[in-house]
Amino acid sequence: MGKLVPFENIDRLLNVEIRPDGLPQGVMQRAYDVARGAGEPLVYQAAKELDSVEGTIGFLTGVHFPPHFVMGEIDGPIGTVVLGNVLGALGHRTEVLVEDHLVPLITALSQKGGGHVKALPASSVTVDQVVAAWSALVSIERIGVAEDGQRHTIVGTPFEGGYTFGDAIVEGMNAAGKPTIGLGDGGNEIGFGKVLESIGRASPHPDAWTTTATKHVLPVCVSNLGAYGIATSLAVLHERLDLVPTARQVEDLIRLANSMGCLDGGTVDPDFIGDDGIPMVGIAAYIDLMGVIARQHFNPNDRHF
Repeated sequence: MGKLVPFENIDRLLNVEIRPDGLPQGVMQRAYDVARGAGEPLVYQAAKELDSVEGTIGFLTGVHFPPHFVMGEIDGPIGTVVLGNVLGALGHRTEVLVEDHLVPLITALSQKGGGHVKALPASSVTVDQVVAAWSALVSIERIGVAEDGQRHTIVGTPFEGGYTFGDAIVEGMNAAGKPTIGLGDGGNEIGFGKVLESIGRASPHPDAWTTTATKHVLPVCVSNLGAYGIATSLAVLHERLDLVPTARQVEDLIRLANSMGCLDGGTVDPDFIGDDGIPMVGIAAYIDLMGVIARQHFNPNDRHF
């Protein structure tokens, strides 16, 4: 168990829910238990999978839901850039497929975070091209198609907006035997089709639950936090504590995104600095604790009595 302790603790931390009352609670904890089963910690599985990949690691992200989220929401893009830049620093090629008008947002965030993530405009590619080009896929807070053929918000509201072929890319990657990882916090995100039968049908909003499955699904309290957890896990695997995400780094990215019109998904308040309705002090606490978990793993203590 020794080598898995930090990953186990990150997994546990990622299932502490402090979103505002009114959003579903407890569902992701049950989904986590099913997704984990008797296996190794989920962040460890995801980090190992990504670390073994040669070639381009692609990301799907972003909730484009006009008029509410014309420039997307904070949850998704920030985690994509943080994780993508850590992977880039470890020698991987990373790119993210986004709506054309979100390319400047991703580019600006990437440059501020390390410059490793390339923004790929959705109008420039086809499903087959993406499946052929990517060696692995990570979907962070990208809404998947439900059984009725529509996409839904976390509370079941149907919506349209943004490119619609993300599910087909995932299915193509799965069929090609390429690793796919889905991060989400509501069950309506790409990846959660894997636990539709076991958890989704008993969730508060079963009609919103996606049918699109990924090889690995990570149910977490906030999708971005899951990305920081995988990034921290990669840093631990490589003994690169300099790569562990920091609260300051994330806050700077959130403020930059907010200044470009990207809004918090919990409050939809242009003046709110945080993620999924959790104020920055709470988000910082999660990130700081992940950093402590990582550093303590390399902090030997010879208690001799």
